[in-house]
Amino acid sequence: MVAWTQQRAASRSAQGRRAQLVALVGARQRRLNDLERQLDSLRRQLATDVRENGRGRVVEIQQELDRMALLAGTTTARGPGLVVELADSTLAKRGDPSSADFQIQDADLQLVVNALWESGAEAIAVNGQRLVTTSAIRSAGGTILVNYRVLTSPYRVEAIGDGGRLEHSFDASSIADRFRGWVDVYHLGFTVKRSSHLSLQAFSGSVRDRYAQPVSG
Repeated sequence: MVAWTQQRAASRSAQGRRAQLVALVGARQRRLNDLERQLDSLRRQLATDVRENGRGRVVEIQQELDRMALLAGTTTARGPGLVVELADSTLAKRGDPSSADFQIQDADLQLVVNALWESGAEAIAVNGQRLVTTSAIRSAGGTILVNYRVLTSPYRVEAIGDGGRLEHSFDASSIADRFRGWVDVYHLGFTVKRSSHLSLQAFSGSVRDRYAQPVSG
């Protein structure tokens, strides 16, 4: 009886911490949304000022910045590519730790994204969240976060690049091979298809590195 009571108390404590974490994530996400809207407005204002008042070297610098922004993920990317869709099994029970094998995990998305980069992807987004150098795919309170945004199943991973090359290379990757097996065992959703035109929205958050420092020569 004592052990059972302690177990119930521990369970209630864990549920309370999980609820607090979910509430904290929600508050941080709302604050992030506000800051991203402000940043996007300032970027548009700067671009307008350069177009209307810039000339000569200023215009050249802006054109170079535009090219760099495409590579950095801070401007919209368009082109052909590959779409990988992952989904939780219909057997999954939300909030039940024993159902973890029937749910897409943050590590699954990380492996898929890394395989697409290795396959030659030029730009990637997960459920509309553009991946940049500061992006993180992680879990919190049983949910998956990308760019500190809460995502839910199904997960749509879009990769811009040579569609044929991406499909061939990704299909030969170890993570694709594993997922084909997991579809049969755990009934996870897994589809791969080419797309002739993808449009990935720009990352609107901050891309400033907080800790990395350049190596002095």
